Amino acid sequence: MPRQHQESELAMQHWTLARDADGIARLTLDRAGASTNTLGAPVLAEFNEALDQLDRDPPRGLVIASGKASGFIAGADVDEFKAIGDESAALAHREARLGHLRAPRRGAAIRRWRSIRGFCLGGGLELALACRYRVVVDEPGTRLGLPEVMLGIVPGWGGMKRLPRLAGAPAALDLMLTGRTIDARRAKRIGVADECVPARIMENTARGILKALPPPRRLGFPLSLTLNPLVRRDHRRAGAKAGREARAARALSRAVRDPRHLGEIRRQRARRAGRPIRRRSRRSSRRRPPPT
Repeated sequence: MPRQHQESELAMQHWTLARDADGIARLTLDRAGASTNTLGAPVLAEFNEALDQLDRDPPRGLVIASGKASGFIAGADVDEFKAIGDESAALAHREARLGHLRAPRRGAAIRRWRSIRGFCLGGGLELALACRYRVVVDEPGTRLGLPEVMLGIVPGWGGMKRLPRLAGAPAALDLMLTGRTIDARRAKRIGVADECVPARIMENTARGILKALPPPRRLGFPLSLTLNPLVRRDHRRAGAKAGREARAARALSRAVRDPRHLGEIRRQRARRAGRPIRRRSRRSSRRRPPPT
């Protein structure tokens, strides 16, 4: 059974920070006056206050969870975008957001664990990616994704950098460029989640991870190559060369079956060498009559 948490250390409207007897802190988001958790300016301001408190008195570990039954975080508060009427308002909103961007980088010495149950989208997933461990609940309602592209924007809270390091560039680009979501099992399979467990053992799994402290997941060697731009360029060149060799092999196979295809092989070699292609005239099969 999980240990009971003490009373909240800070008087906040949207977040609740508490510690248990084992020294593990629990930071719970339950946005006041809303049925869904979103990352608005008041929520992010209180989040920084909680991180300041944890920096002054670091716990043994930090669990970030949701106080809503519907899910964790649905992303940014898009209603705040409606208040942007001109360029000056846009710049002011940008500066305010940049002030909150430090939040995922705070508390680097704290072992953070994130429980994901229900939807975890946009900034919610980016907050989860900033944690050291992620445990997802194996339920149909658990969905993870970065749907910012559907609004014409890109993930701006570190997700563009952290997601490829966990899942590799192909899977990360698929999520960021299409806006599609994935379920809990696929999140575990591609490396976004460390564990995929039923809801009844979620808390015990969290404590087991914080006590065992397994090494963070690392990409396998093949996928790690996709993070290097030079290697990606070499892979494209190697793929083009393999395509040319495959076409040459098919042409040679046709020539073996039908000698008329030898001309195609000669033309391909001439193109690769940059030589002009000379076409031979057909010779008449008739013999010249003998001179009289």
